Amino acid sequence: MKEFPDLEKRLIMLEVAVQDLEDRSLADSLVLAWLLQRITRQEPTSIEQVRRFLQAQAKTFESDSVQREHLESLLEVVESAQELA
Repeated sequence: MKEFPDLEKRLIMLEVAVQDLEDRSLADSLVLAWLLQRITRQEPTSIEQVRRFLQAQAKTFESDSVQREHLESLLEVVESAQELA
């Protein structure tokens, strides 16, 4: 790869981007699984319950992790929805 330093940089950037997407997908799957479980059981779910769930899950990841960052961004969306409700 020494003959193609730009190609190597791009490959590394792609690998990082793919890992980032995988991490976000993992966080989304966690949230969706929880919501689907509640829906399947026909348990009423309030915005406040979703907010508490996201907060609790975010705390399980390292403070600088992609998963935590993503869960916190979902939390911001939920809090915005709560303000509108």
